[in-house]
Amino acid sequence: ETQRTQAAKKVISEGLKAVEALLPSTAVKYCVGEALSIADLVLVPQVYNAIRWGVNMEEFPKINSIHNHLISLDP
Repeated sequence: ETQRTQAAKKVISEGLKAVEALLPSTAVKYCVGEALSIADLVLVPQVYNAIRWGVNMEEFPKINSIHNHLISLDP
């Protein structure tokens, strides 16, 4: 179980690092531009999964900012 958890954290962290690097420095509310896009829709479950597996989300300030905005929106 520990190996499985470590492997999951590693893979998820690597993916989030890639996303964080691709996000523009101005990204605060949405991944792309100033409107909701498919990128935002798939980000929320990825962050949920990262938290579930214990990934340190402090490493991803842009993702955290976007995620916090997205979860505050009405469905």
